[in-house]
Amino acid sequence: MKAIFIVYNQAYNQEIVELLEACGQRGYTVWEEIGGRGSETGEPHLGNHAWPTQNHAVLTAVDDALVAEIMDRLRTTDRDNPKLGLRDDIPDHLAGTKKLIDRAEKIIREHLGVLHACAQLLLEKEKVHREEFEELFDRIESEPVH
Repeated sequence: MKAIFIVYNQAYNQEIVELLEACGQRGYTVWEEIGGRGSETGEPHLGNHAWPTQNHAVLTAVDDALVAEIMDRLRTTDRDNPKLGLRDDIPDHLAGTKKLIDRAEKIIREHLGVLHACAQLLLEKEKVHREEFEELFDRIESEPVH
């Protein structure tokens, strides 16, 4: 599961809710009448006389299998509606970190069976020697995370 937090111009509430529902995402929480100012462009949304527009926000816990589809649709909707105001860019200084995290997650998923077997072995005995650890890779087929 991943949490997706979406802050957007209140005028697009129906589009955001319909987007989530079209992806099969039923559960979410909405905050209304939120003030703020975007980090890149656009006018402040403060709900006052000078800046009457406001934002809404949605928080939804999404199954891993739906995350990419929802994020792609959000990006497309934002591209088609510049006043929507979504941001999901990863700063350049973190892009390399994200790639490393993605790679680590892939390795863990590929060898999950071995990790579980190692944990079980450590529960049974205090120390696991290198040979025993390497044997786990030979005799256990790893299972992907669901």
